[in-house]
Amino acid sequence: MKAIYLFSNYYPYGMVAESFLMDELQVVSQMPCCYVEVIPLHKNEFRKDLPSNIVLNTKLSDTSLLQKMKAFFSMILGRFFWLIPFQRKYSPKSRSDYFQAIKYLYGSYLIRDFLLRNKDDFKEGAIFYSYWFNHTPLGFCMAKEMCRNFEKSKIYTRAHGFDVYEDSVGTYFPFRNKVLSMIDRVFVVSGKGVSCLKQRYPIFSEKIDVSRLGVFPHHVKQDVEKCWDISILSCSSVVPIKRVDLIFDSINRFCQVYGHLKVKWTHIGGGKGFDTLQKGIKSKECNLTIDLAGSVDKPEVMEIYKRGYFNLFVNLSLSEGIPVAIMEAISWGIPVLATDVGGNKEIVTEDTGLLLAVDFVQKQFNDSVLTLMENREALSKSTFEFYLKNYNAEINYTNFYMNQLK
Repeated sequence: MKAIYLFSNYYPYGMVAESFLMDELQVVSQMPCCYVEVIPLHKNEFRKDLPSNIVLNTKLSDTSLLQKMKAFFSMILGRFFWLIPFQRKYSPKSRSDYFQAIKYLYGSYLIRDFLLRNKDDFKEGAIFYSYWFNHTPLGFCMAKEMCRNFEKSKIYTRAHGFDVYEDSVGTYFPFRNKVLSMIDRVFVVSGKGVSCLKQRYPIFSEKIDVSRLGVFPHHVKQDVEKCWDISILSCSSVVPIKRVDLIFDSINRFCQVYGHLKVKWTHIGGGKGFDTLQKGIKSKECNLTIDLAGSVDKPEVMEIYKRGYFNLFVNLSLSEGIPVAIMEAISWGIPVLATDVGGNKEIVTEDTGLLLAVDFVQKQFNDSVLTLMENREALSKSTFEFYLKNYNAEINYTNFYMNQLK
């Protein structure tokens, strides 16, 4: 039986954190040839249910203060800390880079020390799988170098958005050349991400592959609530990079121009900017109705989809991998209007919607909305067909666990 230890940041803890892992674990739980143990770095009071045969290991998130202090001093005294300024080609260039290098290096030592403390708990020849290309893979590599128990283990990581497009999102990860020299594979969620990493680290190109995420299919609802001419949905955290305030401004200005149309905007997601957003939407056009759902867990997200009849999904982010929120939208046959960033062009095509430049002007937004609404029925059908071919959870995750994690 294949033993897989999946390291997350929070999952299964938190209402919305890494909730897209639910579908992946649902698929792998049906595979009798796989033993999967989920190991979160953090936890909190809210915990999602796991499939009955998926094991939860909380020893890492239960790391004591003494153990954390030990990891910190091990980092300060270790060679990696003093080598941070001397990394070949990609050394830190700013105070922020140095801060992030130390933060992520400390995270790596936490992972390393956890593995070394509990080395006898892990099966020989196991697969260590990080859901993010962050500090965790470096911790895996450190432990493998130091302990013979991990000699036959395989190391894999997924890579999404912030952990791929470092420069554009202001993130810095130390010692990636070290990690890539030891890791077995990096699985990126988009072809654009694969190209980015291969260009940045060409000598490790053979270790970088694409492996798309997926969601389960849903019934396509062609009808739209009769009380709305256009029903728009968006779903993301309310943080600067997601530009939810711009979604509101763009929809509100659309309503100024097309005052004869009744428009509804529903946004799913909370965050640091949620209160500010609530205040800002008070000055809206009279033909615009707004529903801010706030932070809800995945079952409630699905209920919102079931109760509503949305005919447009909008994403205006500054950076993305390939958003799971867009995968969810197209699984319901909802066309998408999104910014041309990250891997968005791989999921927002002529079959599923339209792309906007990051610095689009209002007329471009207005024209795109009208074009999508004029073709809503045909687009709904082609959107769902595109989803089935490319982002079906059953197909993508079965392939990942049976053919890529090996």
